[in-house]
Amino acid sequence: MTLHICSDYIWNNLYYELISRLQKDKINNIVYVPICTNRKYVDKNKNEDYKVIKSSIYNEIDRYFFYRKERKILEDIHKIINFENIKIIHAHTLFSAGYIAYKIKEKYNIDYVVSVRNTDVNTFFKYRKNLKKVGINILKNASKIIFISENHKKILFKKYIPKKIKEQLLEKSVVLYNGIDKFWLQNENKHHREIKEKSINLLQIGKLDKNKNFETTIKVYRKLKKEGFSIKLNIVGQGKNEAKLKKMAKNDSNIIFHGQISKEKLIDLYRGSDIFILPSKYETFGLVYAEALTQSIPIIYTRGQGFDGIFKEGEVGYSVKYNSINEIIENIKKISCNYESITKRAYNCAKIFDWDVIEKEYKKIYDDLQIY
Repeated sequence: MTLHICSDYIWNNLYYELISRLQKDKINNIVYVPICTNRKYVDKNKNEDYKVIKSSIYNEIDRYFFYRKERKILEDIHKIINFENIKIIHAHTLFSAGYIAYKIKEKYNIDYVVSVRNTDVNTFFKYRKNLKKVGINILKNASKIIFISENHKKILFKKYIPKKIKEQLLEKSVVLYNGIDKFWLQNENKHHREIKEKSINLLQIGKLDKNKNFETTIKVYRKLKKEGFSIKLNIVGQGKNEAKLKKMAKNDSNIIFHGQISKEKLIDLYRGSDIFILPSKYETFGLVYAEALTQSIPIIYTRGQGFDGIFKEGEVGYSVKYNSINEIIENIKKISCNYESITKRAYNCAKIFDWDVIEKEYKKIYDDLQIY
């Protein structure tokens, strides 16, 4: 039995995509989901054929006190889980879930695999320096370290891992990308759009907050318009910055806010767009970049974040400094000049984000650790 510790299971469907495939591949799973008591959620019926335990165990204040929160989760998980049946643990975040797995290993000597995500690198290691030693101990005691992005791996080893243990940790580290919803791969678009000179339809999707950085995209739109481009910007998503962004748009009829829409409507927007842009400040991975590639759409993504480093510069699009208007415009123009070749590569490159392929890599890791 594999125990997954995953606080984001109910918020992000990618965990279901992975674990449901592992279950079908003859790996038995149980998922433990610690939840903040005052955080409301809709309990979606995913028809799991494995056990999912949702436990409201800590409060909002506990989130600011790492050890207090972890202690509550540890006490709870010991009451709920029979560890005699657990062969391996997968902690789906380094700090929050990894600490629990680390303490369970201390008590029961059960091996664990740990995934390293954006929050681990860009929040915990970067700002919560008092927890650096804990994070390193979790990594040292893990049987395998899984990075969602090559770039997060580079940042972690360059900035935070002591030289004397780098080799030790690198030997057990692997990069496995997130997969995308099968809807996008089943509805791939092989048609490669033609782009007219100085005519561009931009698309950005995401939560309307500071991190997703729609403000910069609107500024890019304005500058291109001043340069004589016939340009349209479609914005998909909801969030607390919506009113501010609409004010920035100044009722421009070519900046269209669609709100939250279905996949079926979204696919039409992808296919009617020339370039997908998402200059987030921070990004664990960015599944929407991969979705865009399935529709043969070139992408603009943030340098140094989750999607950066998967492809060579110019292969499917370009990386940019998230707040550099001039650099973003320069790369939009580069894409326009090489549009046909980039769109063809985009479609072909999307296939690496198939969960059926990625799950096999996870299964191999579990098999190598002899969990049966």
